[in-house]
Amino acid sequence: MSAREAIALKSEDRREKILQAAERCFVASGFHGARMAQIAKEAGMSPGHVYHYFDSKEQIIAEMVRAHSGEKREMVERFEAAGDKLVDHMVDNLEESIDSSTDPFWSALTLEMAAEATRNPEIAEVLRSTDCEIKSRVVACLA
Repeated sequence: MSAREAIALKSEDRREKILQAAERCFVASGFHGARMAQIAKEAGMSPGHVYHYFDSKEQIIAEMVRAHSGEKREMVERFEAAGDKLVDHMVDNLEESIDSSTDPFWSALTLEMAAEATRNPEIAEVLRSTDCEIKSRVVACLA
């Protein structure tokens, strides 16, 4: 691995650490109740360090929503890859799916994202387009 690749990987790790800290803060205080200083403290960084990676809390929120949309797409990719074994794959993953959809942390975070979509057109579009894409791809898998 080159020095440039190592720096990029370290940068990505720090961004992920900030996003995970932000998720915890957002669940505890809401998107608009959480402050950048709180996120920085939760991430174990200075506020200036957080601002090095994200220009604003709104950018953190948008990145987090895009990341969760990406996770949904990855789930559908696994469905598509299952081919004729789709139903078996879905049954095998049912318990995990129920656990994640009923987990209080993820439920609170999902509600925060939905609430933010009512105030922020960019977030609304990301959620809407992801939901439409996921729906059509899952329907195609089941057809």
